Amino acid sequence: MAYGNGNSRDTHESRAIPLAVGNITSFKRGELATLRSACIQLRTDMVKAVFVAEPLRGCDRVKIDKNLQKVQSQSELNSIYAQCCRISVLSAINEQNSRYLKNLVGRLKNVSDRVPQADSERKYFYVPVPIQDAITQDELAGLEKLGTQKFSKIIALFASVVLNKRNCKLTSNQADTIREIHRQVQAKHEIPDFNKPDSIVSLPLHYQCLPTADRNISKRTLRTREISP
Repeated sequence: MAYGNGNSRDTHESRAIPLAVGNITSFKRGELATLRSACIQLRTDMVKAVFVAEPLRGCDRVKIDKNLQKVQSQSELNSIYAQCCRISVLSAINEQNSRYLKNLVGRLKNVSDRVPQADSERKYFYVPVPIQDAITQDELAGLEKLGTQKFSKIIALFASVVLNKRNCKLTSNQADTIREIHRQVQAKHEIPDFNKPDSIVSLPLHYQCLPTADRNISKRTLRTREISP
């Protein structure tokens, strides 16, 4: 596990223990279910506070984490669990924003990919249907060449064409294709859902999570040999 307390890291082991091991009473299961619900609610509140609807406008990771820390500080949940929630949300949001931008670049690099002949309406995956017969191979090749530039430069191009409505020396067909690529990626960009029936919540078993007046670490440390397999 990730948490320790000073020298206790060297003298005690903290390990995750499957709930199927040992005797988990119905009361304990109820408490765990309540804790799970609280963690899901906190993660839901956190993701609503930092979701970036348009990553092209910026998705600064440091700023996102600061906003998450603010939500965490206002939570009444145990600080260890609240921190676990923050870390999971931060990871999910950063991954989502990164995937969004990479999808834009990836589609631009492969803009000339054709749809299988079985689809009679759309000829290209990423070219708008209204201009698919008008766009030339040279225009498609030019777009794919732009897709080989530095990542930051490609994202700046998308921002200029999509957000600022500039053609940036592109033909109208090329600019419309870039906007179509953005439309497709944006259509799949949704706020992460942490409240699905199969959502997984990691609950660290650590002494700091257990309420007790006893400050003796050794009496609060979970030891694997005390639980029968």
